[in-house]
Amino acid sequence: MTRDRRKGVFAVIIDGVADLCTDVNNPVEANQLVAELQALALEFNCPVIVVLHENAGHDNGKARGHLGSQLERKAESNLRLKKSGEITTVFSERGMRKAPIAEADGPRFHWGHAEQMHVSVESASAEKAGELRELASAIFGAAEQMSWTAVVEAIQKKCDCSTRTAERKVTKMQEDKIVGKGKGGKKGPLYLIPRDNPATASAAGISTSSFDRNHLNRAA
Repeated sequence: MTRDRRKGVFAVIIDGVADLCTDVNNPVEANQLVAELQALALEFNCPVIVVLHENAGHDNGKARGHLGSQLERKAESNLRLKKSGEITTVFSERGMRKAPIAEADGPRFHWGHAEQMHVSVESASAEKAGELRELASAIFGAAEQMSWTAVVEAIQKKCDCSTRTAERKVTKMQEDKIVGKGKGGKKGPLYLIPRDNPATASAAGISTSSFDRNHLNRAA
């Protein structure tokens, strides 16, 4: 590889790096190939991005053969692409040097027929948070606050789910700052936090026992 008239090599992308190996399970050959890829990255001061299939029949993210193991050890980042239906998720739960990307938080995309190109979509966690907000908005309606028990029972009725499942949804709503909790212990009264104002009433210095959305907006 040599530098061309464009004054440099800025990225190397190899789709199917296993094709450069006669045997992906041969340690000597695999190590030599990975060393050559590292040398390219250093020589041209650019990223070398390779694609390698995972072991067939497994969903543990392990790339094929000794070549996959050596690439995982030497690469700065190891990303997985997982397709479910029409949506592909990019994530990594191994080989990311203490900076993993959970599957639920990974960027996602699909083929947009109208756009004739790949189009980004919300992460799974953001999509679920949106669904929870819609549920919370439907539950609270115009009510400024509701008891924990009333919210749980309303979710049970609307979602046709068990008490435990409804309670988990309420807990997740609190974690995502969709609803806030007033005074009264773990199961004190709950209130809906406005979408455009994620601050909690307590953070704004307001008594949550007599919570009022107008006060919260003024305090922000």
